[in-house]
Amino acid sequence: MQRSSALLLWFVLVGLLVAAQSAARAEICLPPAIGDRPRLTELGKTQVLWLELLFRQHEVCWRAPRVPDETRIFAIGNSTTFGFPLPYDQSAIGLVNQHLERRGIPAHVFNLGFAYTYQVKEALILSEVLAYEPDFIVYGVTLDDLIHIAPFRYRPLVEFFNSNSFAVERLAANPPPTFEEPFRRYLDAQADDVRPYAAWLGLRQAGTFIRVRARQTAKTLRKRLFPGVPDEKPEILDTKPDYRCKPVAREFNKTHENWQAWSMLDYLAELRAETGIEVLVVNWPVAHEPQGRCYNVRYPAAAFADYVSWMEDKAESLKLPYLDIHDLLAPVDFVDSVHPTASGQRKVAVELEAKLDELLPASGAR
Repeated sequence: MQRSSALLLWFVLVGLLVAAQSAARAEICLPPAIGDRPRLTELGKTQVLWLELLFRQHEVCWRAPRVPDETRIFAIGNSTTFGFPLPYDQSAIGLVNQHLERRGIPAHVFNLGFAYTYQVKEALILSEVLAYEPDFIVYGVTLDDLIHIAPFRYRPLVEFFNSNSFAVERLAANPPPTFEEPFRRYLDAQADDVRPYAAWLGLRQAGTFIRVRARQTAKTLRKRLFPGVPDEKPEILDTKPDYRCKPVAREFNKTHENWQAWSMLDYLAELRAETGIEVLVVNWPVAHEPQGRCYNVRYPAAAFADYVSWMEDKAESLKLPYLDIHDLLAPVDFVDSVHPTASGQRKVAVELEAKLDELLPASGAR
């Protein structure tokens, strides 16, 4: 009976969210429904994609500050910012928070990293999370994120944009700088197959959310009863350095033609100018495993060199604080071509800590 009442309460709360998506900071926060609660999504397969639900169950909604006027730092980016495939406390963001607490620095980093590399996704996440009042934004980026296709027909991303069609409509009407084209294209693509069923898609996401919550409760109970049983390991696609460069170059040219046209850096610069929110752009590490004319299994070497140069020049022209650690790690520090090992995460954390220590006084964190 108690379990049925809890489920009924979840349905009522979620129904309220489906009925009204507020533009103001959330007044209704939900208990964390997803494991590794300081993160936005699950460690493995991402099932809940509706940001309205994800933000309300995340600590960005319900966390009480350690001290008054604690600086709220929102870290956005792909699965590398998330810290995949490691537990939160071994991720760079988790380690940075440990550093801030040890040193008594009144700041906290909220990990809003989200699987899949696509800066249009990051632009949507950022626009929606602004209601939760960040003081500082850390944007982790790799060249993978600068895919220049919209809509991008990768199924998980299709489902993500479909699940957030209300947000797509808002951004198509008032797009961030340089993102008018992709959001207009997404709006047009959703006109017949998604927009008429947007509320229904929200209800389906609510059902998925409740099932995830029930499964997480079962996992927690199992761990308490049988602490020796190991947790499930997320799937890692093992990318070996014995790839062939020509297919890599062909695929890159298909997905990244004119990749400079859409720019999160322009969005962040405008946001800082309009709101005073501080910004740090981080060119995140990737493995250097060259074959022929390729930098690694993802990029032609010449294209990657152009990207590194463009990022530095763009950040400088917009006067955005910039941390370039793309070549910080050796291949041994990666579990694949982009995701650092535990030792690699520690090295990234050291660089982030030093940069934040430098920038936080200017943002009022001390």
